[in-house]
Amino acid sequence: QIIDKGEIGEFRSHTNARRLLLDTIFNDVTTKYSLLYPTRDHYRLMGKAILKKLNTSKDNEALNDWIESLKTKFKRERRPLQQISVQVQKMKAKYGNSAGRPIKRSENVIAPRRISPVQFWNTIDIHDDPEDLNKNIQVMKNELVDRNVDSDLVRSSWKKTLVQRRNFIRDHTTKEVLEEYPGYCYASLIFDEIRYVCNVDIEENFKFMLPKLLDSIPDNSGFVNDLPAVRLIKLLSKYFTDSWQQIVSNKVRNKSL
Repeated sequence: QIIDKGEIGEFRSHTNARRLLLDTIFNDVTTKYSLLYPTRDHYRLMGKAILKKLNTSKDNEALNDWIESLKTKFKRERRPLQQISVQVQKMKAKYGNSAGRPIKRSENVIAPRRISPVQFWNTIDIHDDPEDLNKNIQVMKNELVDRNVDSDLVRSSWKKTLVQRRNFIRDHTTKEVLEEYPGYCYASLIFDEIRYVCNVDIEENFKFMLPKLLDSIPDNSGFVNDLPAVRLIKLLSKYFTDSWQQIVSNKVRNKSL
């Protein structure tokens, strides 16, 4: 559908459309032709086929970009097969002991599950009447539109609809989720959901860690006469490679509005 609409920009690097296209090509090539190790010519043919489909067949830079993406895709998909695929094991034995710089070896270990799983205690809406769940959803919508929000009522409905809400998220777009559950526009409700699912209280953690962070800010001439809050912004901005002047100016501008 994206190709038919001519929205070629959707296939730029690190996009979901590009990932899906590479997945499709890999599955097709490995299923129909049992080709896990394409040659240079194979990669070039696949790259040209992609550009032809996208109507950009004369772009050499784009061709090389797609070839590199294809090589990376096949290499990444072969890595988990080292323990189970005879073909991959033979190729590794044949080319993996060549002279030169030692090959960087890595074990493909699956991350362990939690030893003590978080108790998913909210199962109230699994056995609840669907009509009651819909009423709770409507209550949240009505309350969040009102200026005088009954936070206790909203939080109660938010808690009761947790399972249904998370199931709804799986099959709907972000826009649809926000329309059905506008509570996701409120940080306090998002924090509540994290506490329900992960047993992590972000607000309490923040209150506990912030004083320690402020105590760690050096009191030297590098800050001149800055307030502790400004020092914190500068340190965090440096860590995230962002401009602290932009943060402060935006804050001042919003207050003036």
